[in-house]
Amino acid sequence: MINNQDSQEKEHIEIIRDTSKNKNGEIIEYQFDKKKDKLSDGGFCEVYKVKKKYLNQIQNSPEYVLKIYNKEDLSKDNIDKSSRVLSEINILSSLNHEHIVKYENSFEDKKNTYLLMEYCNKGTLESLVKSRKNLEEYEIRYYMFQVLSALQYLRKEKIVHRNLTLNNIFLEDLKTIKIGDFFFAYKESENNERSDIICGTPGYFTPESNNCIFNHKTDIFCFGLCIYYLFGAKKLFRTSPESADFFKYEESIYFDKKLNFSEEAIDLLKQTITTENKRIDLDKIYNHPFFNGGKGLTKDKFPEYKEDNNNKDNFNDFIKKVKELPYKEGLILTSRRKVNINNSTFNPLNIMNMKSTKNNKASESFNLKKNKNQLNLDESLEESDSDNSNFNEKNKEKKNKC
Repeated sequence: MINNQDSQEKEHIEIIRDTSKNKNGEIIEYQFDKKKDKLSDGGFCEVYKVKKKYLNQIQNSPEYVLKIYNKEDLSKDNIDKSSRVLSEINILSSLNHEHIVKYENSFEDKKNTYLLMEYCNKGTLESLVKSRKNLEEYEIRYYMFQVLSALQYLRKEKIVHRNLTLNNIFLEDLKTIKIGDFFFAYKESENNERSDIICGTPGYFTPESNNCIFNHKTDIFCFGLCIYYLFGAKKLFRTSPESADFFKYEESIYFDKKLNFSEEAIDLLKQTITTENKRIDLDKIYNHPFFNGGKGLTKDKFPEYKEDNNNKDNFNDFIKKVKELPYKEGLILTSRRKVNINNSTFNPLNIMNMKSTKNNKASESFNLKKNKNQLNLDESLEESDSDNSNFNEKNKEKKNKC
């Protein structure tokens, strides 16, 4: 008698044959469950966790990530997505760094183009900060020091990532991060890159992206934002115009007292999350006091952790050791001190109000001091992670009142 559950599970199993030429003429396939193994379904591709299958047997090899690009979908838009896929493959296959996702293979058939990469099974820094709300500062230094190492390598290779986000920084294990998703990456030339599309992710747009200009300092801006968000701060710059407008009226982002930024962190973030002409360079970031002059936590000093399903206290013991790190001699980088922050620092949600104030100084409805209906800055910050639709409706209501 056929088990209905087994039958349904088999319906979701898909096998992709590797069409590239193997040295030994072997036929290699990759198997995955279309429901259970789906990692993401972006606007450009589908991403699955897959296992290698050889001679009809699942191999005891590491799991991989398979990005599947549908050729028909790639050709629909005016954007030349096909060239972006080819560029991603060429760039990733040329890179070799311990903190960059490893390229495994690429191949195609009549319907799809496939990109095979190593799989980092501990999620992303985005998922980590969501589960923890915020990380301790020494943890942020530890992880972001590895990201900095990867960015220095990319700079030498003249590669600009253009989409560095916490969601694209993967955890190979609890000690090692790797940068991935090079779909928007490009090889930097002597001139700034100009594009017909705005590259990036909401929450990470640079001021210059509004003019479709990108260079290696694009990654530095996003690097600073990653640190900012790891502290638990709310997302900023949902659109490129919003990012550009912000720095027309304010020099620095908002630092919430509750998040307890150190002086070193604030100084670094002010020099990274700013306009391109004021943005600090990679070498200066490396030697910045936040990273203790380039002496970040190294993996050999980080506690060991091995998964053991039979020992439930194993993970708790690991966390305990992590929390003890700052108190061990040689591991503390700089003390975490509370800093007095000016609460009147510009709130990104008030950009439209500030623009109207500049254009019409006589309008009392946009006077932040006199307008009784002006939203409290703290309340605005708590709502800053709401839907874009709510944001637009509030601005329309304010304009109607004028």
